[in-house]
Amino acid sequence: MASKGSLEKRGDNTWRLVVSCGMKGDQQVKKTKTVTVKVACKQKTCRGCTRIARCQARREAEKLLAEFVLEIEKGLFIEPSKLTFKDFADRWLRDYGETNLAPKTLFRYKQILNTRILPAMGHLKIERIKPSHLLDFYANLQEDGIREDGKPGGLSGKTITQHHRILSSLFNDAVQWQVIGSNPAARVKPPKTTKKQALCYDEEQTAALLEAVEKESLKYKVMLTLAIATGLRRGELMGLEWGDINFDKNTLEVRQASQYIPGQGTFTKEPKNEISKRIMAVPSSVLGLLKQYKAHQAEKRLKVGDLWRGSGVLSNFTELFDAVTPKEVLGTQLLKSLRNQSGIIEKWEENIKAIAEQVKNEEFIQELRKFGANAAPEITALNTLTDKQLQEFISLWQEKRKNYRGGRLFVTWDGQPMHPDTVSKWFPKFLKRHKLPPLPFHGLRHTAASLLIAEGAPAKNISSRLGHANISTTYDIYGHALKSVDRDIADKLDHIFNGNGKEKEHKKEQA
Repeated sequence: MASKGSLEKRGDNTWRLVVSCGMKGDQQVKKTKTVTVKVACKQKTCRGCTRIARCQARREAEKLLAEFVLEIEKGLFIEPSKLTFKDFADRWLRDYGETNLAPKTLFRYKQILNTRILPAMGHLKIERIKPSHLLDFYANLQEDGIREDGKPGGLSGKTITQHHRILSSLFNDAVQWQVIGSNPAARVKPPKTTKKQALCYDEEQTAALLEAVEKESLKYKVMLTLAIATGLRRGELMGLEWGDINFDKNTLEVRQASQYIPGQGTFTKEPKNEISKRIMAVPSSVLGLLKQYKAHQAEKRLKVGDLWRGSGVLSNFTELFDAVTPKEVLGTQLLKSLRNQSGIIEKWEENIKAIAEQVKNEEFIQELRKFGANAAPEITALNTLTDKQLQEFISLWQEKRKNYRGGRLFVTWDGQPMHPDTVSKWFPKFLKRHKLPPLPFHGLRHTAASLLIAEGAPAKNISSRLGHANISTTYDIYGHALKSVDRDIADKLDHIFNGNGKEKEHKKEQA
């Protein structure tokens, strides 16, 4: 058990925190940490100082000392001289990443850290990592054979820059948390990246694509048409619900996105940034197609009957399950395990009865009963919850039901949200089938932007429609296309000036 600790003034705004941690043999064990406070104090020592009771610098140091004592008592403190980069990365992910990064960003960070950064530098003491270590690491990433996909050559400049940004972010927080004195990544420049022009279709290719999709199912026809008409990101498109379409005002609202992470499954999140939450106008012809698709989906729902999961208790089941269970327990993995267990289907009624004894909510029980054996894994999973967790699950379900907005536009046969990767896998096959040029699905977003640019739409309006946080992002991605339109405008002005000149010259000749 640590004592309260003491303070030693080292400089105008630096203090040494000292905490006694008992005895080891005949020697007292002390743990120290030097910190920097925001408020400076010119006094060399606190002894005999008449202002000690109201000294802001000391108050700040005392607060840091209390945090230091708590850190030691919880066993979280590692002396900087013994702290490896892996130790710090694990703490950074726990204390910062888990709460501040978007799920997919966190997944990508962990992926990059675990596959390349930590194997290369995790064993090094963090305070001893120098710019030269990073330069050697970036050089290694450019070597042949480093790629996981087996392709020749090293990683691209863009991918290496991603590694650099993660390292820079970690080292910057290490400086802020007073673990190290300076950020070694701030003194290193990653390899230059080659800026590629955004891949997209021109008007003729877009017309060919729209003609080809007429031969596909109505769901995919709506999906591609909507993507080109709105420029939505894939996740935003997959997150659309019927309540987001205003048929009276001819508008569409973007308020959520659907994403997938291996091991976690499909989940719903807020859009990329606050600006991405937006309402945009939709062409009347596209709304006509949406009305047709809505009627088609309603017919399919009637055929499926009680097995439709678009609005019931099994809608977004894993999302609700993950919300009430610890992070290490994932609904997707549990359901996968249960589906492989024998006897689950036969015991669904028995498990329903056990749930009914836990909670007195007939509406919830009836919702489960209508799915019967088809929902045996989900019913079994619910039976693993504590009384409190089950009550929380039901509360979340009721809240979701209360805010029901007609269900998703793009769903599976039984009404569940469509996997975001499904369209990305289908799209290249569709292009190949109709002998259209290769294009990633995200290229439809670029196509939407390029069509608007070609029509002379102002950059600010395009930026707003695409949900870019800053108009500079629009210029950065579509600068080439915008310059081409600017050149066309200049040429048109040239014709006006040349026309006026010729007209004046003609009048002079007549005079």
